[in-house]
Amino acid sequence: MNSICFWHTDILAEHYGSKTAIVEPKSNYTISYQELDDKVQQAKTLLTAKDKLLLVIVAEPNLSTLVFYLAALQARHTVWFVERTISDNELNDMFELYQVDAIIRDEQIDWCCFESSNEIKQIHADIALLISTSGSTASQKLVKLSYDNLAVNCQSICQFLPITSASTTMTTLPWHYSFGLSVLHSHLAQGAMLVLTDGNLMSREFWQLFKEYQVRCFYGVPYHYQMLLKLGLKRLPFADVDFFAVAGGKLTAEQVEQLAEWCQSHDKQFYLMYGQTEATARISFLAPELVIQKPTSIGQVIPYGKLWLIDEQGNKVNSQYTNGELCYSGPNVMQGYAESRDDLSFVQAPAFLATGDLAYYDREGDFYIAGRLKRFIKIQGHRISLDEVERFICQLLKLDSNSDFVCTGVDDALIVVLVNEIIRGEQGDVLQHIKQIKTQLSQYLSVHSQFIKVAQVNTIPRLSSGKVDYQSVINSQLGDV
Repeated sequence: MNSICFWHTDILAEHYGSKTAIVEPKSNYTISYQELDDKVQQAKTLLTAKDKLLLVIVAEPNLSTLVFYLAALQARHTVWFVERTISDNELNDMFELYQVDAIIRDEQIDWCCFESSNEIKQIHADIALLISTSGSTASQKLVKLSYDNLAVNCQSICQFLPITSASTTMTTLPWHYSFGLSVLHSHLAQGAMLVLTDGNLMSREFWQLFKEYQVRCFYGVPYHYQMLLKLGLKRLPFADVDFFAVAGGKLTAEQVEQLAEWCQSHDKQFYLMYGQTEATARISFLAPELVIQKPTSIGQVIPYGKLWLIDEQGNKVNSQYTNGELCYSGPNVMQGYAESRDDLSFVQAPAFLATGDLAYYDREGDFYIAGRLKRFIKIQGHRISLDEVERFICQLLKLDSNSDFVCTGVDDALIVVLVNEIIRGEQGDVLQHIKQIKTQLSQYLSVHSQFIKVAQVNTIPRLSSGKVDYQSVINSQLGDV
């Protein structure tokens, strides 16, 4: 298996030379693959070091960020992308815990110096990228990805998505998100053209650029496609688009059918994909010709991988339409988690990835997600840990436990219900306090407040076993879903 090393810009330059690689309209940059390699080689000279470095890169969707990212991979350093909105306090916490060597923002490198009585452990040679498992940079649990993880997953994506050197895409997803990075990787590997923008689908400028550069590949999470449906597909400049691809959450069957039927009538392809950060990016995809027939399916495994189900006893599920936990193995599975600098000194890939999703498969072997075993939801494609939210609420309200509130939800809807005793006062004061909690949660998780519901209840519904009846909470706050 020959891995596609998208970061080998010298090889890309040999293949694609004067072909346009990157367009950055905001700065009026247009550079070829040869010019991209020249810039990467210059950036590498700024990253020379005897030991392997841990470099935090602020994920601005611009040329300088891309150049430093590729230069860091070529120099075999470890990159940790963080959100553009990250606070100085969060950065300081990260630096202290992980002993970061430098932060790169645009064209600026800020080197860090630490006074420590303990010897700083060296980073394992195979670790190329650290990426958060959560929708929040504040989450300190990171996935360790190797150079092989990145290269092989890129290759498998290029095998099932029809990306060519004639393809063009615009940045619609952030680079601190595994899906957004996988789009970047696969298009570089195929010699395609990338138009770097802030990706605001609600701006007129985005669609003007989309039309001007004749974009042929569109990527998004369900929220993006919901916006497209609201804007009206027939009103948007999709004449040159060859295919659409969605991952990072679940569209309704009706939304999938609407999108797929439009694509079919306009001779375009629509790909439904499923993945997790722990598998670098992708795990499965549904062939476009099956999307209308199976709008709720995640399809079958990507090249080089294996997908199966296990029951509660850990035995393989061999029956069709029988629920089990979805499991995956392949060369794109992570090298373990990191929660401190010490964890970067070793790699330990699990034998397989237990996804935490409940699933089943049909007669043709196509898989369907039936629910989640673990306490995660996705908001705009970002995975949110409900346990992490509970810890935040405890700290915010200075509570010793979470017995007086519940955090639950479904994709694109986080629900927090508080018993009346937690917040006392006049009605106006209570409503203002609830609004403040919602605002602080929005800021902490870096998601829009429209996806968060905070409410008061008399009592928390429980099952006969005494466990919280989460479905009852969801139904009472959102209606039957």
